[in-house]
Amino acid sequence: MLLCQSLQATARFNEKDRRTFDELKRQKVLRDSVVTPLLRISLRNIKDFAVPIEIEHNSVKELFWRWYLLDKQEAVGIIKSLLFINSVKKEEIRKETAVETTGKSAEIKQTSAIQQATQNPAVKAENPESNIAKKKEKTEKVADRQERQKVEEFIKPTSEQTSLLSAQTLLDTCEDQLIQKCKIFFNQKSIIVKELNIIKKEKEATAIIRVPSSIGDVDYYCSIRNKKRMTDVDLAAVYLEAQNKKLLAVVLTTGEFTKKAYEKVHNQFYNMKLLTI
Repeated sequence: MLLCQSLQATARFNEKDRRTFDELKRQKVLRDSVVTPLLRISLRNIKDFAVPIEIEHNSVKELFWRWYLLDKQEAVGIIKSLLFINSVKKEEIRKETAVETTGKSAEIKQTSAIQQATQNPAVKAENPESNIAKKKEKTEKVADRQERQKVEEFIKPTSEQTSLLSAQTLLDTCEDQLIQKCKIFFNQKSIIVKELNIIKKEKEATAIIRVPSSIGDVDYYCSIRNKKRMTDVDLAAVYLEAQNKKLLAVVLTTGEFTKKAYEKVHNQFYNMKLLTI
């Protein structure tokens, strides 16, 4: 049954979300702070399979994602191992840096001696090991560049992912109280914001949102208003804009809807959703 549900859900994934799904399934646990921004968004897109866990480490709270079939206690054990390994790696890097610095100092002295010998016609100095090292370094640089190009190609965002990243950043950083109310509402309903535009600070905004449903995710054109009373005239403008975008319409307001507004939705503005936040 779980396998059937998993196959049905993943069939709707785009390529990037599918890769995130496979990566989380393989690793079981992913650390939010070390994955790429796009992978971070993708993890939030597959909430049915990526379960968030918050851990406090060295007085700092960190977010991890566990595979939904992985037991929470087992996930915590893996997280502790990851944190321990990370601490060990940092110490190794510190030691390697110290050794490399010492080695570079010795190399500088050797280079200086060779230069002095070269400048003296009476002395001829050859260092075949230096030529081998240069060739090795050049080969490694070429390999690194090729690997970096592969990674950049893999993480290259689609236009939709770029829009998602922009909207998420605006949601996280905007101090507009109306937007913050919407953020809380969207998080509670597992709604993903694909696009977000602030029309008038603290008063009005529009968005393209993706709402989960029993038949799959559905995109809506969303009008957000900080207004005491929303009339049928207000709804007519939203309905028309949604039709132009070939989307269903939803209106979020901090106030109330008039009786005539509800009548219009029932008789004319079909499938429009009216919500109060």
